[in-house]
Amino acid sequence: MRGAKYRKVDLQIHTPASKCYEQPDATAQQIVEAAIKQGLEIIAITDHNTTEFVDRAMDAAKGTPLHVFPGVEITSAGGHILAIFDRDRPLKDLDDLLPRVGILADMRGKKEAIGKDAEAVIREIDDLGGIAIAAHANSSNGVLQNMQGQHRIRICSMPELGALEFTSRKDVENFSTGKVSGYPKKACLQGSDAHAVEQIGRRFTYLKMDIVSLNGIRQAVLDHDVKIKFEWHDIGLKSPRVISLTVSEGFFQGTTFELHPHLNCFVGGKGTGKSTAIELLRYAFNDLATFDDIRDDTLGKALALVGPGAVITVRCVDELGQEFVIQRQVSEEHDKQAVCRDSSGEIAPMPFRPVFFSQGEIVRVASSHLAQMNLLDAYIDIAEATQAEVTAIGQLEKNAVDISQAEERLARLHSEVDDPKVGKKLTAADVKKLEKALKEPILKEFPKWENEKRFVDDRIAALEQIPEAVQEALDGIEVEELFDVDLAADAPNAKALAPLERLPKDVAQLLKVSGNELRQKVRTLKVEAEKAAEQWELQYAQQRKQYEQIVAKSKEKSVPALQSRFSKAKKHLETLLKAEKDIERIELKLDNLRATRSKAIGALKSARRRRFDVRMETAGRWQAQLGGKVKISISHLGGREAYAAKLKDLLKGSWVHEKDQHSTVAALDPSRLVEIVRGGDPQPLVTAGVPADPAQKMIEFLAQKPDDLLALDGVTLLDLPEIAFEVEPGVFKPLNTLSVGGKGTVVMLLAMIEGNSPLIIDQPEDSLDTLFIYEQIVKKVREQKEARQFVFATHNPNVLVSADADLSFVLEATADKGAVRSHGGIDRKDTNELLVLHLEGGDAAFRVRGLKYRKQ
Repeated sequence: MRGAKYRKVDLQIHTPASKCYEQPDATAQQIVEAAIKQGLEIIAITDHNTTEFVDRAMDAAKGTPLHVFPGVEITSAGGHILAIFDRDRPLKDLDDLLPRVGILADMRGKKEAIGKDAEAVIREIDDLGGIAIAAHANSSNGVLQNMQGQHRIRICSMPELGALEFTSRKDVENFSTGKVSGYPKKACLQGSDAHAVEQIGRRFTYLKMDIVSLNGIRQAVLDHDVKIKFEWHDIGLKSPRVISLTVSEGFFQGTTFELHPHLNCFVGGKGTGKSTAIELLRYAFNDLATFDDIRDDTLGKALALVGPGAVITVRCVDELGQEFVIQRQVSEEHDKQAVCRDSSGEIAPMPFRPVFFSQGEIVRVASSHLAQMNLLDAYIDIAEATQAEVTAIGQLEKNAVDISQAEERLARLHSEVDDPKVGKKLTAADVKKLEKALKEPILKEFPKWENEKRFVDDRIAALEQIPEAVQEALDGIEVEELFDVDLAADAPNAKALAPLERLPKDVAQLLKVSGNELRQKVRTLKVEAEKAAEQWELQYAQQRKQYEQIVAKSKEKSVPALQSRFSKAKKHLETLLKAEKDIERIELKLDNLRATRSKAIGALKSARRRRFDVRMETAGRWQAQLGGKVKISISHLGGREAYAAKLKDLLKGSWVHEKDQHSTVAALDPSRLVEIVRGGDPQPLVTAGVPADPAQKMIEFLAQKPDDLLALDGVTLLDLPEIAFEVEPGVFKPLNTLSVGGKGTVVMLLAMIEGNSPLIIDQPEDSLDTLFIYEQIVKKVREQKEARQFVFATHNPNVLVSADADLSFVLEATADKGAVRSHGGIDRKDTNELLVLHLEGGDAAFRVRGLKYRKQ
């Protein structure tokens, strides 16, 4: 990976060329091997007043990871001074330096030799392009012990003196931070001052650079606050960070941006893709701005510059060092969300969420409470409370459905049971009355009387039909046909057979006499039968009258109809009794559902309160960290726009004025309003400032929408940040009333105050006052960049150079293709030249400004 990184350095190593070396037989190979064993990347051979061993050490290091710089420790009249030169510097130049500083040939290698004054030695080293370092400055041979008063301060203040070398941590910390009265801040180093192989690396320094070069060392001592560390520092601090960004197609096809863990800057002319790189990262993390136009720009860049179906891949690592791969396919519908996988390839949640600001978004945040709250939330852990809120709202939504269904069922059952016409009360009375009627003895006996009636009627009717039937039967006898053989006239026995001859006439006469007698006898029987029936009919008529009276009372035409009605009524009553039991069961269920709802509302309020408490604690901490320059408070659930909109929608057509609606929203939480409406008492609304008549209307109108009313309990309520900035001592102005630069200043202060998730900003300088860029942005980035990754697209030299970008991408582009022309640290030559061109307008422009800015 390109970019600046810490390299373990020991810039004071002696060899047998120093007369005081403890191992005169040590070889260059042994010295190189010892340095490598100690994990050193850079060493300098700095023998006393001689360069004799430099070539041998440099030759021995060839083909190894060790970089050897030529150097010499010069014994000046004021103390020992190290001179370090670039690796490609001819050794002759160092040899020529020695006589120029007063070290003649016979003094070579001797510590006791004394050259010119320390100031002169330091200037000679600087003139030759070397770096001068005051060796073991606080020892008996150091400049701080060998000089007095103002002379010593003057030496330490020389710009030509690159650094002070100390053996003690206390001296390093005091002089590097300017804590020593009268002395300026100065770069400090530690070296082993090894006079034996085993002493190599016993003290060392971490220098941050991209290219191992004298320029890299010089850059480190020039900007020692952020480029020099020591063994007591932890240079392996882990923070969540983006490792790389790769796009499969489109504008950046074939380009992989390998990002630095610390400060990254994208630089280039218009249209080279600086903003695109930022927006593609944002797209991959499923992070879209709350502002429609900025969100559309992010989505638009992905579509236009990457293309549908293409894949954006981001490799990243969490603070525990676990790697993840995030991939998102570009879609015109924007429905394909990113997929995150862990190192084993399993689907995983996003390991962290960077904080993004698109171009111009910083000032927009200052005008949006929601965006400000999102900014605050990006730095705190409210996941548990937010999830608890989501869970509680989900429970309330389900509970509302259950309550609505139960209440609807209950109302239906009540309408059946309490129906004034066919309800339980009337049906039970009807069943009782019908049951009583059906128990009357006559109703049981009368069917027997009816059977007797049928019997009597049948007998009388039969007697009436017998004469006619007999006559028809007699008339049906054809006598002549029965006696169809006549006696012949010449029958010899005609006389004797005369009785037989008369038989047809005798039979006919007999049949006539029998019919008359039979009819007479039947008439006699009928008279007797009718006489008997007449006595019975009187009793039957009494029974029938009683029976008909009872049936008439039941309003039915017959006992079967009465019985049928009784059966139906009894069955209906059974249904109503079951419904009554269902009512009891549902009322019990509703009690439980309401208790569950109350519990869910309590959980919702508790979750929101926990989240608010975390936000308030953070706001208080931030306010303290900002030294009272910014006031931050949180209005608990003050964001009630969704609540107001929902209530307004529910009250359409109610003629309740919006003013009264606003009074309700401001004074009452949704759950309290739901309680009031369901309770039916308007007085709490009146107490809240709503006049009596609108209050009553509101309750009556909302009560007609029970389902929608319950939905109010889960309506979104937001905590609102209230931020003010001190524009004059003791005078604060609300954030949204500040100038553009003031707004940007406050938002950036908040964005950078704490947290370890990457901060990724497109052109932060656009919304900020120029003075603030250096005083706040640059200083904050320098303080935080080793504990937090920054990614900026910028054209401001202060943001990149003064903040000491660890890795810069200089972009170039054709009409449809972007590429990285150069990338590296500021000390990398080709990157440096391009940065001067894009940030300063080129060397000539930079020099002209430097000359004109120079103080007279």
